Amino acid sequence: METAVGECAGVIIDLVSTLLFDSEEKLGWSAMALENGNYADSIYHSYNVFVNSAKAMLLGENVKNSSQMSVIQDFDRIFVEPGTFKFAEGSFKEHVLQINKHEPDQDFANTFYQRAKGFLNQIKEVRESQTEKAV
Repeated sequence: METAVGECAGVIIDLVSTLLFDSEEKLGWSAMALENGNYADSIYHSYNVFVNSAKAMLLGENVKNSSQMSVIQDFDRIFVEPGTFKFAEGSFKEHVLQINKHEPDQDFANTFYQRAKGFLNQIKEVRESQTEKAV
């Protein structure tokens, strides 16, 4: 966090932390939808956990994106290809876009939720180690 001086002085928020907090909120929405049997909604919120968390990591690297697809592609290029993150499907794109290959049923919604939860936890661990090194 930084402080500014002048007419518009105020605290400048840490956008990466804000995006990760937003991802945690979306994960909670996914869990609630799953519990209520709203599988399509749960899958949608889990998808947003993936994209939002990836965007946070990219912003930490000063990579700004204007679309979900560019977030997905840049995350593969910057984090998956070098081996920082690994997915059974090979790429982040293939992992996240499984939503296009499955019906919104309970099994897939639960699996996708668990993967989103694990991804967010991994993102937070990597981010924490990055910020510790910067201090």
